[in-house]
Amino acid sequence: MEYMGKQYKISLDMHEELNKLSYQCLVIFQAAHSYLENVKKENALYQWFLLQSKLLPPKSRSIEKAKDFFCPSEAQSPLQSFEKAVKAGQDLVEYMSRDVLNTAFEDKMFSDWRFYHFHLSDPDIRHPDDERFLERSDYLLIAYIDPSDDDTIYFLQIIPHKRANWTKEELVRDLADNWPDLVKRNVFEGSLTAKISDRDRKQLRNNNINTPVDLGDERVIIGLGSGICGDGSSFEVRHKCMRFENEAQIIAMRIETDVDTIGELIHGKLQNEQKVFSLKLLDLPNTQTAIFRVSDTPVYLGVTLKKYVVADSREQVICALN
Repeated sequence: MEYMGKQYKISLDMHEELNKLSYQCLVIFQAAHSYLENVKKENALYQWFLLQSKLLPPKSRSIEKAKDFFCPSEAQSPLQSFEKAVKAGQDLVEYMSRDVLNTAFEDKMFSDWRFYHFHLSDPDIRHPDDERFLERSDYLLIAYIDPSDDDTIYFLQIIPHKRANWTKEELVRDLADNWPDLVKRNVFEGSLTAKISDRDRKQLRNNNINTPVDLGDERVIIGLGSGICGDGSSFEVRHKCMRFENEAQIIAMRIETDVDTIGELIHGKLQNEQKVFSLKLLDLPNTQTAIFRVSDTPVYLGVTLKKYVVADSREQVICALN
């Protein structure tokens, strides 16, 4: 986009700049943690938000278990180790699916119901092909974490890995029966006119069709995980990307409506005859603050909803904005 003033012209494609910045974040994350798969420049903003939606920030969490929660004897020791890791605030990535670090993988069970699954593995035995993870286990823990309050992890069931049923509606009923307050925003009056079996639900989910779960008491529940889009992507992640970009575009609109003021500030710093500037997004600390490099110049620009700052370094811009 080219924004024209009476004396100056500023080029800024905020959509493209957000995508470039997101790709840089993915590359930095990959270098720092030695993991991530299928990182691509295309659609990097979505990939970044998808990654953040799947990972759990390390923090100490309390544990609550469903009333009929049962742990097979052979899984008791790994479960105890996992509980210690949860309470100690350890990074739980090693217990999760290897696909959690695949930025191209869509976990449709998570998108549909927001259920996590953890491998109940011996914490001292690493995966033979990937030491970032523990060895895959015979049993999986299905759990739920409230997106609005992630201080507690809710244990629903332990299921056999080889016979895992990812569309088992009993899991949803367990959540609703044990913690009704967690799902009340997703419960509606009514009932389904036709029964949807777990097998039907699997086929529908594979075709990116969201389905409600009949709770059996004239109530249905839908949208625990916000849902799956028609292309198989996460509705929640798509919504976050759109909201983030829309808010960032307010910064671009601020620049568009005051091109000459910003151009004069940059011109005064450069002390030359340049009238056309291109902006490269360096940082977006929040959606009301952006830091740019004025391309092909030693000048940095900070923009908020209330003021502009031009300086010789990013650090000077940050200090001036604060």
